[in-house]
Amino acid sequence: MVMKTIERKPDFDNLLAVLRRSVPARPTLFEFFLNERLYKKLAGAAYNDSPDLLSNYRMLIAAFAKAGYDYATVMGSLFKFETGVHDQEKTISLNQNPLITDRESFNAYHWRDPDEFDYSALEQITPDLPPKMRLIVYSPDGVLENVIRITGYENLCMLLCDDPRLVEDIFANVGQRLVRYYVKCVSYRTVGACISNDDWGFKTQTMLSLNDMRKYFFPWHKKIVEIIHTAGLPAILHSCGQSDGIMGDVIKDMGV
Repeated sequence: MVMKTIERKPDFDNLLAVLRRSVPARPTLFEFFLNERLYKKLAGAAYNDSPDLLSNYRMLIAAFAKAGYDYATVMGSLFKFETGVHDQEKTISLNQNPLITDRESFNAYHWRDPDEFDYSALEQITPDLPPKMRLIVYSPDGVLENVIRITGYENLCMLLCDDPRLVEDIFANVGQRLVRYYVKCVSYRTVGACISNDDWGFKTQTMLSLNDMRKYFFPWHKKIVEIIHTAGLPAILHSCGQSDGIMGDVIKDMGV
């Protein structure tokens, strides 16, 4: 018996149907990201590990389309926060090389401006994007992730007790920059949705108390969702960890 291979062409309307709680025209795949081994295998000649965004987009589009997805997930620019050097092993420390530990180091920290980065690859990739395929933009880590990478997890927990005003200032500086990042990204026609990605918990509990989450960084995620929805795009939440206690916040307050 000869097996016939049917090419599956990307059609973002299928994912939109799923997000709108409707029935898509066919089974629809979703994954935040794949991995370098799969990208290399799927993209073939289009594979590259160049830091150039346009080349990276072409590779991701080729890989995601080949695997049967209706989209490719991408970064909107090279914007990211300055962090200390972290070892990349099988396990990592959330406390290694913090850059902000007190008010003095906060004042000395270099806050990068997302408006100074180039987002034009989101437009330039148009000729390479299959007609019904769209990009889904995610951020260079989320609000809490970036704060932890900048302060260290244990230090952040100590600061919540010792200097809550400083914690508020750190979250505000991270949050407002991620809001600006999404404002830039949603203006491009190639973008079909955005992911508000962050890691909020461990296997058994959230990273911080529910009250601290609601005070310091949930409001920034709510602003990010508002930016995405105002542009007429779906907002997709990615968050690792135990989330039972916060699903009401996600659905009712953030409106993801």
